[in-house]
Amino acid sequence: MTGRVLVTGAAGLLGSQILKQAPPTVTIAATSFQRLLPAGFTGETYLLDLSNADSVAQLLSEKRYDVVINCAGASDVDRCETDHEYALQSNVAIVRNFVEGARRNSFRLLSFSSDYVFDGTQGPYAESDRPNPVNYYGRTKLLAEESVAADNLDACIIQLLAEESVAANNLDACIVRVCSLYATSPTAPRNLYRGILESLAGNKVYRAAVDLISNPTEVTDLAQAVWQLVAMPKLPRVLHLASPDCISRYELAVLIAKKLDVDTKLIERVNMTDLSLPAQRPRRAGLKSDLANSLLGRELKSFVGIA
Repeated sequence: MTGRVLVTGAAGLLGSQILKQAPPTVTIAATSFQRLLPAGFTGETYLLDLSNADSVAQLLSEKRYDVVINCAGASDVDRCETDHEYALQSNVAIVRNFVEGARRNSFRLLSFSSDYVFDGTQGPYAESDRPNPVNYYGRTKLLAEESVAADNLDACIIQLLAEESVAANNLDACIVRVCSLYATSPTAPRNLYRGILESLAGNKVYRAAVDLISNPTEVTDLAQAVWQLVAMPKLPRVLHLASPDCISRYELAVLIAKKLDVDTKLIERVNMTDLSLPAQRPRRAGLKSDLANSLLGRELKSFVGIA
């Protein structure tokens, strides 16, 4: 593919990998707010508060991108539960600003959501399943999805987002739901994998929930898949993109311990209620990626193979 592509949140876990995996045929620009972009990036760089509608509108009208890959947003689930303004500005206002920009400037928009839009009672979930978030983070992600689908879309029909027939003023946009992102690289931003690894490598006990289930998804492979999607002529309005492994946080920690050849006794088997976290989690969440697998012609990498 060719063209001009803007990657937002480009200093984060996923955004930084999307920058690194960009094909040489595209011209890349990037935004960040408080963190440094990956070393070696030489494209256009903008330090912007993306929740500011005027700043976003000015950038998009002046630069005229062909594609915007929006990786910006809040990922701290517990902070979102206690700081609603932070969650709304980070997860809803930013997406709405880019939706408005896409309508005015006719670029393709890819923005990322989460399996936390579901309640975790019957996961893993397909695109056609009805969202029912159990925490404030999930609610803001669902609100952002609604802004991509259509103005004032009722949440009770959100399952229709997965159907290609849904139109929102000819908006070329796709919500990509992902979950439990991690990176094995020691230079990557702190993430699920490194948190577990550092605890075990430091001979510290890691408390891992047996009732918190999702698909651990490696960001390098995910970023490569995103670029494949960007190049496709047509995308569904919502797409699930995750690894095929739907496992508990406890099982994940055990696999990492075996990779490090450390005693699995360092992993304390607990339930979510034992952790006393501010935000409730969807216990059996995770995503079914059958549609994405069909489009890509492959599954994302299995965690078992990486570990």
